[in-house]
Formats: sequence, structure tokens, C-alpha cells
Amino acid sequence: MIFIDRQAVRPPLQLREFHERTLKEFGEIYKLGDVSRSQRRPDFQMPSSLTGEVRERLGLLFHRNCAYCERAARNIDRFRPKWRASRLDRRIDPEHYWWLYGDWRNLYLACHDCTSRKANAFPIDGPPAAPLTFGRDLDNELPLLVDPCVDRPEEHLSFGLNGEVVPRTRKGEVTIQLFELNNPYLVKARAASAAMAVLECERMWNLNPVSRDELTFRL
Repeated sequence: MIFIDRQAVRPPLQLREFHERTLKEFGEIYKLGDVSRSQRRPDFQMPSSLTGEVRERLGLLFHRNCAYCERAARNIDRFRPKWRASRLDRRIDPEHYWWLYGDWRNLYLACHDCTSRKANAFPIDGPPAAPLTFGRDLDNELPLLVDPCVDRPEEHLSFGLNGEVVPRTRKGEVTIQLFELNNPYLVKARAASAAMAVLECERMWNLNPVSRDELTFRL
């Protein structure tokens, strides 16, 4: 997981219109009583043309890689789920987070495995946000998943040359567990990448040898 500057890629213009429309439509439904609402469930469905454009923009933003494990990815994931958010204590918040369904800041690129593992889970250490809470105000929930577009992953996760990732914080620990970031496939792939990086460093060292004193000065 690496930090991603969300400002690097702009969302599709049509997404804002879609977001405003869903806010109005879903908002009307969630104003209804429980019985009436059960008969008029929100239709969470983005038009296929917009879905394709959103996926393309997310691909550019995340370099075609999963926001969570960095494997090749094509799925559109909602960092906070569209509804029935599941917490660590297995409590379900059925109305969270319909108002973020079309919010560009809540859309991420993810691989099939990470999308499946995450599902509707969104662990928090604070109170659930009130409906129509956006942006950094959502941080008051104290989310327990590392957000690569907000957090600095290296502050929560530490990657070793053996390919394993160890937590530096509780948020890092929950993230590793939820996405199974230490599954054998990922550990093996990261170890191979680390070995290649070491070999490249050694190659560059041999091409450009410097004295210990000079290297210390440069650092």
C-alpha cells in the first residue's frame, strides 16, 4: 500500500451530477419510516457508461493497481460501503453510508480478492458519522482501516525484506487482518520485489562506487 494523491486525477464531470441526483433520491427514501422504506429500497446502480469512465479515471489514479494490496485491479470499491456497514463487534449500521455512493472521494480501485474480503466491513473506533457527513469530518469516526488517499501507509505498516508486513499501529493491524496482507501469495511477491530492489541497488553501487565518507556526506 502506498500513498495516493487524490488531486492528481479529476473525477468525470458526469459523476457530480450523478452524486447530486442520488443524494436527493436516496435522501427521500431514508426520510421514510422503517416499514415504508422496506418497500422502497434504494436502487444502488451507476449507469454503465459512467461506471466505465469512473473505472478509467481510478485506473489512472491508482496506476491500475489495487489501493490495498497493489496487485492489478479493475473493481470499483467504496471505501465506506453503500449500506449495512459492519463493525468490529459485528454490529450492523444499516443506513451507512448511502450518501457516499457517488462521492468521488469514496471510490477506490481494488482487486477481486480485496473487494471480497472487505465486503461491507468498515471498522471504526468512534461514533458512526451522521448522514450527509462528508470529507475530513468523517475522520471523527476514527476509522480503523488505512486510507491510502488520506493516511501515510508507512506510518501504520512496515514491510520487511522477507515480504511480510507488520503493523505499527492498531489501524495497521486491523488493515492487515481484514485484507489478509500476509497471505502467502502477497508475501512471496513482495519478497521477490524486495530482492530485485536490493540487486538493483548493488548494481548501481558497482557502477558508481563512492567512499564511505562521501556516501555519508550525500545522505
